[in-house]
Amino acid sequence: MPKYRWLCLYCEHDNSERTEFCAHCGTSATATAYEIEAREFLAKKILSDEEGCSKCSNTAHSIEFSEDPWEYFDSRQSPLLRAMYITIKCKKCQHTQKVEYAVPTLRKLYRRLFNQDIKSQWWLKR
Repeated sequence: MPKYRWLCLYCEHDNSERTEFCAHCGTSATATAYEIEAREFLAKKILSDEEGCSKCSNTAHSIEFSEDPWEYFDSRQSPLLRAMYITIKCKKCQHTQKVEYAVPTLRKLYRRLFNQDIKSQWWLKR
């Protein structure tokens, strides 16, 4: 937790030194670029900034990635078929939603060719 007043890296709201997460949007005081990008994705695709949560209209949400974003995007072991998901959880009513965030080109191609998604996920068992 920071020992000073801080501006949210996503919504730029002023926050108290006693808070670890933004009171307006829920972004961590030490958010990574991956979390900021995920929040921008959510704002465009899922949540409306004016409305927020579909259940209670709260704008503060926590975000969890299905796997480590650095390993998924930046490591040399790029995913061939694994899609990355983010789990959005409302800070007020605890409403949870799982959303597909990143899909590798090979999986998109499979979906387009066969008009369905891959059902077996044997590659996830490491």
